[in-house]
Amino acid sequence: GYTLGGTGWYRKHFVLDKRTVGKRVAIQFDGVYMDSEVWLNGHHLGNHPYGYTAFAYDLTEFLNPPGQDNVLAVRVRNEGRNSRWYSGSGIYRHVVLRVTDPLRVGQWGVSVTTPQVTKQKATVNVVTTIVNDRNADKTLTLRIKLLGPTGKTLQTGEINAAACGHGSVEIPAAFDVKSPPLWSTDSPLLCHARVEVLVGGKVVDATTTTFGIREIKFSTNGFTLNGVSVKL
Repeated sequence: GYTLGGTGWYRKHFVLDKRTVGKRVAIQFDGVYMDSEVWLNGHHLGNHPYGYTAFAYDLTEFLNPPGQDNVLAVRVRNEGRNSRWYSGSGIYRHVVLRVTDPLRVGQWGVSVTTPQVTKQKATVNVVTTIVNDRNADKTLTLRIKLLGPTGKTLQTGEINAAACGHGSVEIPAAFDVKSPPLWSTDSPLLCHARVEVLVGGKVVDATTTTFGIREIKFSTNGFTLNGVSVKL
């Protein structure tokens, strides 16, 4: 199924406005097949060989001032004989330009796990990585809200923390959810963890992560999902 894809080029011109002054600007590619090279205004940002994983670059250092043109260039090389099926070539998933505060949730910085699950109660652990690109240490409040499949609030919490200048910190939080909406293959109910970063009572960054509350186990008797045997 492999086919020679060749080399393709993309160029994107964009202009930022004054609202981006003092912010961090990053670009996220959800999928490029394959062996991609990215430049901004002639500066090489990096190489991502694999075609099926997401990747991101911080553009801040190489951006032109607001009002001036920026050029993002992407070269994609698919030399063939690298897949058991026809994979296609080029940028095939979303590309997102992110403008954030220097104090923010890190790239893919929220991890949600459900280590203990029953029909009566579930433990939901949320670990958030905070990145501080400011020159000074900052105190912050992390506000977390767990939302059910219908948008109903399941749990909320706030944690005070500190982040060193030009550093990062992981902030763990644990919640007990009563009568949790369980995810299963027959009823794939999804919840959301809304994470907000506050400084001086003002929200400077926010992100939402989707997750399912479920218990998975492997044993010599097979695989169970929420205590129910499932054939694989």
